[in-house]
Amino acid sequence: MASTMMESLFQRTMDDLVKGLRLQMIGESRYLAKALEEVRKEIKSTDPIIKVTALQKLTYLQMASGADMSWASFHIVEVMTLTKFSHKKVGYLAASQSFHEGTDVLVLTTNLLRKDMGSKNEYEISMAIECLSRILNPDLAAALTSEVFTLMASSRSFIRKKATLVLLRVFLRYPEAIRVAFKRLLEKMDDADPQVVCAAVSVLCELTLKDPRAYLNLAPDFYRLLEKSSNNWLSIKLVKIFGALTQIEPRLGRKIAGPLCDHMRKTNAKSLLFECIRTVTLGLLDHEGAVKLCVEKLRENMGLGDPNLKYLGLKALAALMDSHPWALTESKEVIIKCLSDGDIIIQRRALVLIMGMVSENNVEETVQVLLRYAQSADASFCNELVSSILQTCSRARYELVSDFGWYVSVLADIARIPHGEHGDEVGRQLVDIALRVESVRTDVVKASRGLLLDPALLGRPALQGVLCAAAWIVGEFIERAPLGPFEILEALLQPRTRLLPFSVHAVYLQGVLKVFVSYANQHTSLKKTEQESTTSHAAMKGGSLRAAVELIKANVAPLVNSVDMEVQERACNVLGLLQPFEDFNDADQVQAGFGTLAALSEVFSLELGPVSVHAQGRVQLPDGLSTEDNLDALGPMDSSDDVLLHTGDVRSSTTYREWEAEFNFQAPSKEDPSGVNSSAALLQQHRHRHESFYLPSDTASLDYPPPQLTPSAATAEAAPQSLTESSIFNGNPLVRSMPRQAKARRPVVVALDDEDDLPGVSAPVSKKGLKDELVFSAIRKALSADGNKDHDAADGLEISPLGEPSSRKSRHSRRSAKNKEKTSVGVGVGLGNEDVSQVPEVGKKEHRRSRHHRPSRHEILVVKTNKDGSSSENENEGTFELSEKTHKTKQKHRSSHRHSQRSGKSPVSAPQNTDPIPDFLL
Repeated sequence: MASTMMESLFQRTMDDLVKGLRLQMIGESRYLAKALEEVRKEIKSTDPIIKVTALQKLTYLQMASGADMSWASFHIVEVMTLTKFSHKKVGYLAASQSFHEGTDVLVLTTNLLRKDMGSKNEYEISMAIECLSRILNPDLAAALTSEVFTLMASSRSFIRKKATLVLLRVFLRYPEAIRVAFKRLLEKMDDADPQVVCAAVSVLCELTLKDPRAYLNLAPDFYRLLEKSSNNWLSIKLVKIFGALTQIEPRLGRKIAGPLCDHMRKTNAKSLLFECIRTVTLGLLDHEGAVKLCVEKLRENMGLGDPNLKYLGLKALAALMDSHPWALTESKEVIIKCLSDGDIIIQRRALVLIMGMVSENNVEETVQVLLRYAQSADASFCNELVSSILQTCSRARYELVSDFGWYVSVLADIARIPHGEHGDEVGRQLVDIALRVESVRTDVVKASRGLLLDPALLGRPALQGVLCAAAWIVGEFIERAPLGPFEILEALLQPRTRLLPFSVHAVYLQGVLKVFVSYANQHTSLKKTEQESTTSHAAMKGGSLRAAVELIKANVAPLVNSVDMEVQERACNVLGLLQPFEDFNDADQVQAGFGTLAALSEVFSLELGPVSVHAQGRVQLPDGLSTEDNLDALGPMDSSDDVLLHTGDVRSSTTYREWEAEFNFQAPSKEDPSGVNSSAALLQQHRHRHESFYLPSDTASLDYPPPQLTPSAATAEAAPQSLTESSIFNGNPLVRSMPRQAKARRPVVVALDDEDDLPGVSAPVSKKGLKDELVFSAIRKALSADGNKDHDAADGLEISPLGEPSSRKSRHSRRSAKNKEKTSVGVGVGLGNEDVSQVPEVGKKEHRRSRHHRPSRHEILVVKTNKDGSSSENENEGTFELSEKTHKTKQKHRSSHRHSQRSGKSPVSAPQNTDPIPDFLL
């Protein structure tokens, strides 16, 4: 005794633990470890005060630092059994916090919970119910359903409310409890205490949201409560229920539209207001009055500045976007203001709505607004705005764009946005428009020239795709340049182009080549039209060409030593074409150079057409071409010398000297500095050696083999003949308030064959779990077994379980009509191989629960008696079976209740004073 008192005297209290933990600036983990060691010793004490204090500290440590307290589960049960309420409360708190379905000591709490739920102290009962709701498992639910059922009839409203709320967890864990307690749950909707009614409606709301069809015949009761409700929480739950019911029974909408509008006009609670708006957007879209009131309330609340109200308002407007586009039009100003909100989620919601309002009539105005916001937005949202513009304007072959000149200028403005990161997409669309919309190529070249002349864009890695596209466009369509090629040459050859990567720089050099060829061709044409006497003008033009040559040499010559092979090769090609123009006094050499450039000009003048990315797959193989699916047929070739000889024999490890001697390869002679003949001979030898891998050619030539004409070229030539004008996008949600005025004809956009062949995305298929199916089936049976109960609404509307209105009938007349039917419904229990026909009828008043025919938890069989007396399974009513896994988990419960089974008592039973089984159990 003395030692226990000393331990209690020197034991650190809960306050000491908290104060010490707050003082630990460093070494907190060591302090927690030491505290846990103390708790492990103290919790084994036989003194209840020491044990409770230790458990209290352990519970705090678990909440504060996530310490494991599963090792103390038995000690928690010991504290729960203490008689003093303050001690018992600590144990119940620890159990609620640490116990779960798999805790092994839960079986020890069954009798304890039953005892406390039958206590005279309402606080002990409340504490036991709350703990039960947290640690409930199927075994506990089966054992304590009768106690919960009894507590629902308690004279104290506090206990009735707690017992009603715990029913939801009981139903989900143990669906057979529905047969016992569901009718009493419905009775609580008429309870004298509003809190009990609110608790019952809350449970029914959660169940209705999972399976609304089972509760459709309760709509009159819900409607009666909604009309007279003055409790915001109760009204919110009822509105949620009707939001689920109206989706499966639209005719309910005309009935609840009035009460919903009254709540929206009168209530000051934003939660109830937005719940009413949500219900309108779910099932009352056909009621224009309710929708107009919702839009008015949304605009009013979104203008208050509360970010939560803005988000809910935008979400509600998104639900109205497809069915009522005028709602977005009327709220356009409020939506646009949300783009400048500090919350990124609100900005994204507003952006989605704005892009949903875009049509051919307002696309230019909308894009200009978004670009203005993109200039001042942060980098993340700026790129989202730009991405939305690019995706919306380019969809379905630019169907929303009627003025491509305007859209090209928009693409150029997007490229100059400081935080823009969509350079590749902007460049792709510029090239796409230049190839597919012929009438706007001059504008595309002009925009590309402006991008190339801007030196600030060269230092931004995100814009390399735009610059690459611009360089290709000005080179390909240089004849459409508005101010001549020389200025473009200066842009392509400015010193800062060295900042570009090699791949982009190579395109720049190719553009320089094309621009210079065009420039020289213009110079030749001008000289032919001038008179021989105007030597000064000709000299001036010659000087301009000379300046272009000097400019190219000065900037391209250093690139001959580039580490990138493609840049080096293209630089050499450009300088090679400039060799005849090194001395303008040598007329013959200059003339030969002009001839070469004229030939290149004819090649570059051939127009390129758009080609689909899948065009190569449509190319048919020529007849006689042998293709091998497996490259192993080529033999053991390595990357350098191993080749396949023309004889068909595979020869490995062939050296270059052996290959040269076999084919009598002649090295280039000194008399042929150009190497043209030697190159042709080398190519001929290579073709002779690999003849089976060359496409057949019609002409026998020692020169380069001619290119094969692919079907893609024919497709590109035939594309303009099969063009159809783009139809107006009828699916746009924005309704035009005025008739469309006549406008200029939209430019033709070349269509590709497989542009619209995009794979579809299938919606995910969701499946209900087995437990949910058990709950819903049991509830449907409970409601249907209770009969088609007559529910009087305000105007006498009655909804049948199938959603069909029926006339008002009294209960007496309905019961008499049911008694006239010769068909009766029975509930049979599958026990082994028993004959179902031997199941007693349940329509008799004297029927009682038999101890030998206790319902099995793994099967409930619904049997219907026909006119001839035979019985048959009602498959529509549904026989539900528990899975093998659920069956096994309940074996433990059955073994723990063998004594009750021997005495004929079921663990799930009604109170003792209710011997006749109520109708809802049948």
